[in-house]
Amino acid sequence: MRHILICSLALLINVNQYVLLDQTKCNTVSFNKPFQLSSSCFQVYNTKFKSIIGVWLPQTNSILFTSNRQGDLNTSNQWIDIYTINLYDGRVKNITGELTRLNGHRHLMANGGTGNYNRKSILLCSQGYRSNGGSIIEITHDFNRLVPIITQYNNLSLNSPNDVIISDKDQSIWFTDPQYGFMQNFRYGQPQLDNNVYRFDINGNIQILINDLVRPNGVAFNSEETILYVTESGYALGNGSINSQVPRAIYSYQIYRQRYKNIYLYNKRLLTHVQPGIPDGIKVDQNGYLYVGCGDGVQIFDDNGALLGKIILPNSKSGVAGLVLAGKKLVMLAETEIWTVDLRCHKCKTTLL
Repeated sequence: MRHILICSLALLINVNQYVLLDQTKCNTVSFNKPFQLSSSCFQVYNTKFKSIIGVWLPQTNSILFTSNRQGDLNTSNQWIDIYTINLYDGRVKNITGELTRLNGHRHLMANGGTGNYNRKSILLCSQGYRSNGGSIIEITHDFNRLVPIITQYNNLSLNSPNDVIISDKDQSIWFTDPQYGFMQNFRYGQPQLDNNVYRFDINGNIQILINDLVRPNGVAFNSEETILYVTESGYALGNGSINSQVPRAIYSYQIYRQRYKNIYLYNKRLLTHVQPGIPDGIKVDQNGYLYVGCGDGVQIFDDNGALLGKIILPNSKSGVAGLVLAGKKLVMLAETEIWTVDLRCHKCKTTLL
């Protein structure tokens, strides 16, 4: 029997809220008895914490995360708050002011992020604001330095970068760039680029890898970096409207690497459809299991797209947007709550700085 999870879930959850579809592939402990809160089990209740992304900071065992959009969502008068939360005791620190100052006092409409860039920094997706285009920015882990490192493709401004990963093989940066900022009123004008997925190498070269998705969202490698996974969230266009013609799906692509040359993707495959809601953030552990934030919580798939199980969070009305693999913990960022779950994988892939 293959074991992927679970050892314990933060706070009380009953067995009926955990759904297993294949008992030959999943294993759980009983949830009949309530769990006691401890330093490794926490939940934050605060409507400001409408959590979207997460980056694990292992030196302090903290998670960097953002709020959802605040302010008047019908105009450009919007902002996003950025926080850290300590996994030991649940202490939260608002670092929005520090990062806004480093960003020239411009709103940092952050979204996806990752660690381990140049072994010392965090990468965040800045979705752009008003007339300022989107970018991928580098932030030192002490939050004392912020530098935009990708702002354009062929002298055209990026849209609203949504998720970013770093290749362990060559330190190249791969990211999705949907047009959500324009649909959500905080970007001015019209997009200059399509909804693309990009790769940026250490020599400063940038290439489009995928250009046929409606809203590319989450992005992840398998552990060998031979497969790229991308979530398609074009079912929700970003302005409250729905496009039922677009699949709510996870796509996989095989990666072909030419030595000292470009990367090519081939054998695009619709891995699986995801409901309810849309597939958002995605993480992959060393066993090849995919953890996907969805409208009902987190859904877990194998590398063939078979649904292994779900983690359904109590009282969660909007599901899970962001995920973090922090050691052997899965941190789930719901709209107003943050949950942790202990994983039973022996080699959980994590993001280190």
